Amino acid sequence: MVKQGKSIIRVTPERWGPVATGGFPARLASGGE
Repeated sequence: MVKQGKSIIRVTPERWGPVATGGFPARLASGGE
């Protein structure tokens, strides 16, 4: 569980990098709007 949790946390900032800066991914934007 600890290993999996760390893996997700490590991948999250990389994938959601642009989101934190204010750029929303087209995938989420497409689903929401």
